[in-house]
Amino acid sequence: MGTARLFRERWATPTLQEIAAQMIEALKSDEIVNKVGGRFKLTALIQKRMLELMDGARPLVERTGNMTDLEVVIQEILQDKIAIDYEASGLDAPKGMTR
Repeated sequence: MGTARLFRERWATPTLQEIAAQMIEALKSDEIVNKVGGRFKLTALIQKRMLELMDGARPLVERTGNMTDLEVVIQEILQDKIAIDYEASGLDAPKGMTR
């Protein structure tokens, strides 16, 4: 393995394409879909939180590097910082969900 490749793999900042690929994989993951009760609810939660961030809300996770708002929202969901308030929304919580 070349020195340049080893350096790139261990210490280099990920490229925008690599970050995008990681985010797409996170969104494909059943873990994040199951956290909110389905793909449509996930999409609605992401959209609502993205609007809040664009309107000036503070991120609930540390924004590292050049994280986009979408990356922040995904991390907030994965770290259980945000979720759908099923009681307030009048929606039925998914079976087995304890929120």
